Amino acid sequence: MSDAPQPAPAEAAAEPSQGGAAAPLVSAILQGTAPSPVKLAAARGALPLPRADLLRILVALAGDADPGIRGQAQESLAGWPPAEAARLAADPGASPEVLAYLLTWPGLDETVLPALVANPATPPAAIEEAARDMAPELIDLLLLGQTRLIESPEILAALETNPRLKPLQRNRIGEFRRHFLRRPVAPQRAPQPEPPPPL
Repeated sequence: MSDAPQPAPAEAAAEPSQGGAAAPLVSAILQGTAPSPVKLAAARGALPLPRADLLRILVALAGDADPGIRGQAQESLAGWPPAEAARLAADPGASPEVLAYLLTWPGLDETVLPALVANPATPPAAIEEAARDMAPELIDLLLLGQTRLIESPEILAALETNPRLKPLQRNRIGEFRRHFLRRPVAPQRAPQPEPPPPL
């Protein structure tokens, strides 16, 4: 039987950090000043933290220099419930680092992507990178986020390099460019005839 801690109840998934004793601990872990035993406990999900803070910490520790901490954090992230990820993906106060991570998350599916695309805090560069190898069914969802695509047309260019892009989707990108990205040309005024010279 595993001694790994069980996830907190789902209703705590979107609970924001309320400060207090947890805030200095979260800051210490994110800044890399926390001792290794504390970071390892965090990587295991064993610290009593709001789920949003815990996910942010796990994303940070997934790149830790210590292979034991890094591996444990990656294992914890792999088991993160998709429903919780979807709720956090829709939170405009979520960390951009977390939102960028979710775009590369192996559990990414149609329940998470629309929220990530609609969330103004999701870094456009992260969406652009994910678009290069996105599954066709997720490309369809991404193409529905017209506001995001108008603001960051680089995403369309990234999609066009995706080897899994279907011909119909490529046609939709072309239509989108023609209808939404072409700058309107200012109407040209007809030259006015010069007035006759005074008599």
